[in-house]
This record gives sequence, C-alpha cells and structure tokens, in this order.
Amino acid sequence: MGTDILRSFGIDPDLLGEKRAGAFRKYYARKRVKEGAPVVDRRKRNVRPSNYKNYTKRTPLEQEVAYLEQEVDFLKKILLIENPDLKH
Repeated sequence: MGTDILRSFGIDPDLLGEKRAGAFRKYYARKRVKEGAPVVDRRKRNVRPSNYKNYTKRTPLEQEVAYLEQEVDFLKKILLIENPDLKH
C-alpha cells in the first residue's frame, strides 16, 4: 500500500528507504484523515479477545493463591522427576 502511494507521486520507494517510506505513509494517512477520508481498519485480527469483557480481576489474595498452587504443582513435578519411585 505505501509503496503504491510513493510510486503515484513518482518516488522510488527503494531509493527512499524503509524508514522514510513508513514515515511518509503515516504522514499521508494523517493528511487523508484531516481531509475527511474514511478510516479503514486493516489489522488482520482484533487486538482483544472476543470475551475480553467477561474477564474478572482477581484480588491480590486470589492471585497469590493461584501462584502458590502453580508453584506446588511445579515442585511436585520436580520431585517426581528426581524420584520416580514416589508415584502413587
């Protein structure tokens, strides 16, 4: 997209360089927005997961409990690796 814009103005994008071409692309996009051109979202995917609003925040105590549970599970796995005879 950006290289097409540069070529339409008669500028060789390879001569300009990637960084300058990107800066020109941003400048051109801002200019078009100021002129009232519609803004199109061209991202491949949405930034947030679809169930983002359903997330609940944990209290610090709940976070600590979850962390400690993970730590205990990790330690159990380490013990089983070091001592395979401990399996139930």
